[in-house]
Amino acid sequence: MSRPPSLPGTQQPAAEGAFLLPHGLPQYICDATFREGQQAGRSFTVEQMVRLYDLLHRLGGPDGFIRSSEFFCYTPKDRRAVEACRALGRPFPRITGWARATRQDLLAARELEMQEVSLLMSVSPQHMRHKFGWTDAEARTRYLAVLDDALSLGLTPRCHFEDVTRADVPGFCIPLARGIMDRARDSGRPIIIRLCDTLGLAMPYAGAVLPLGVEALVRAFVEHAGVPGAWLEFHGHNDFHRAHANTVAAWLAGCAGASASLLGLGERAGTASVEGLAAEYRLLAPERARVDLHVLGELACTLESMGVSIPEQQPLLGGRAFAHVAGLHLDGLRKSSETYEAFDPGLVLGRQSRIIITDKSGRAGVAAWLEREFGMPAADKEHPLVTALLHVVTQAGEQGRAAPFSNGELRAMALLFHPPVPQQSWYHLYEKALCAMEQAMTLVHACQDALLLEPLQQARPVFHGLRLLHCTDGHGTCRIGRWGCCTLDEAVLTDLPLGIPGQVLPCLEQGRLGWVLAMATPEGGRLTAVWDLMTFWPQEDACPGT
Repeated sequence: MSRPPSLPGTQQPAAEGAFLLPHGLPQYICDATFREGQQAGRSFTVEQMVRLYDLLHRLGGPDGFIRSSEFFCYTPKDRRAVEACRALGRPFPRITGWARATRQDLLAARELEMQEVSLLMSVSPQHMRHKFGWTDAEARTRYLAVLDDALSLGLTPRCHFEDVTRADVPGFCIPLARGIMDRARDSGRPIIIRLCDTLGLAMPYAGAVLPLGVEALVRAFVEHAGVPGAWLEFHGHNDFHRAHANTVAAWLAGCAGASASLLGLGERAGTASVEGLAAEYRLLAPERARVDLHVLGELACTLESMGVSIPEQQPLLGGRAFAHVAGLHLDGLRKSSETYEAFDPGLVLGRQSRIIITDKSGRAGVAAWLEREFGMPAADKEHPLVTALLHVVTQAGEQGRAAPFSNGELRAMALLFHPPVPQQSWYHLYEKALCAMEQAMTLVHACQDALLLEPLQQARPVFHGLRLLHCTDGHGTCRIGRWGCCTLDEAVLTDLPLGIPGQVLPCLEQGRLGWVLAMATPEGGRLTAVWDLMTFWPQEDACPGT
């Protein structure tokens, strides 16, 4: 097959014996972003939780694949968040409470009118002995007593077997699970048991045995404790890079529920990610998966606006998850997108792939960038503009530049080497920028020799003659150093009037001087760039911009 089966517009595989999710078992996700995710060192505001909750609802699709979402019930802010999310009136994810195995926590959940509440039941000897000082018999008695208490309060419990991958599964966990199933039958309520791989020790490999083998663990609870697969959930941590694989292995073994958080946020190395499992579900069950993966682009922007750092190469959400740099890859991509893309990210995720230009991109990379970003159809790799841009990029790498060239820099250089004709929409912008740049070069005339060193020497002032510190265009923001990172600098750049000649502004955080230009693009966007005026300025001399 050329591409995975669940992706629109791609070939369907005909391979026999492919792994498929068990038929008749309704897989789902239980979101833990507002519980486990807030244990990752970042506390969300009520407004942020409402926004993320709404995105989870949309991601889960009309069938409610993201079935539930866990919330703390401890503080006034926790309670406000529950009430605000509930006010949206979404059927999914269902809002559930999180409780320690105490009556006090149960009463807090009942006060919030929770229908379901998670009960933490630590099952490994390390927890029962060292954390609580209980024997196995004492722990079992306490857990069943709080379970009875929850049922008497009208709450449907969800029993979280903490640290199950270091537990005595046959001797302690299975008898405890049988007692829980007895109460489920007597009460007529489905009581879910969550298998928590608290330290990320579980293994998805065939033949792995209890307590670490995921398949062995799931089958033990189904076959020996009588827990229906629809009442089992798996919660895996990522300490050994296995959270996603272990969670999918649990699905394949007959466990319906997967506990995960957005971005895999959680204690230590985190957990499986909601977005990763949603995409996996599309791969494994294309005939019934109606998740809306187009939400992921908006989700990434929302998380970053909240200050959550998304690694550049984070699958699905990272800025470089669909970026191409090497000339070999870009040459293949120009000929057929399937060469180096498993699926069309625009069609499936609503995100376009990116072309990133460095000294490793070669002629094919520059030609591909010109085709996509500069609107030059089927650019010839031997075109003079390709040669000119490649020369600058290559020489910059030779001189020690490590950062890729931003789209703003490349577009400016392309306009310089290949000016638009007066009838084209970019011509007015080009003339305005060139005129403003001439003013800037006059300002820094004393350092002209350093600025115009080969290979950057040109007859007229050039955009790339000054080190770019900050550039915001339709493709996002590129920063070098910390210019524009503080609130005051952001405000200056945001409020800068369009169309005025370039001007000198201080970076309020660094005490540096920058030359700033803000222009409106013909497409209705905004291009703001800051060039460093002090990079080439001798320290003993006064900068003319002061």
